[in-house]
Amino acid sequence: MQEGSAEAAAEALKNMLSSDAVILRDGKDIKVPADQIVPGDVIRLSLGDRVPADLRMIEVGNLAAQEAALTGESVPIDKTVEEIIVDGDPNQQ
Repeated sequence: MQEGSAEAAAEALKNMLSSDAVILRDGKDIKVPADQIVPGDVIRLSLGDRVPADLRMIEVGNLAAQEAALTGESVPIDKTVEEIIVDGDPNQQ
C-alpha cells in the first residue's frame, strides 16, 4: 500500500515537472531540458509555466502555485521570498 502511494507521489512529481526551462546563464536567457538544470541556475517562470525543479524564489510578483497533486490543497498556494527558518542543523539527519 505504502509503496503504491510513494509511486503515485513520484509520478505526480514527474508530471508536474516541465520538460524545458528558461534559465539565465552567462547573462542570457536560454531554454534547456529540465534535467540539465544545475545548482546556481536562475530559472525564469512565466504565467502558466510548470516549475521545472525544486527552487528558492529570489524575486516574486504575485505568484501562486497549484500543488494539489502533492499536498491535496484545493486552492493555489501563494509563494514568497521570505526566509525559511529551520530549527537546528538542517544538514543533520
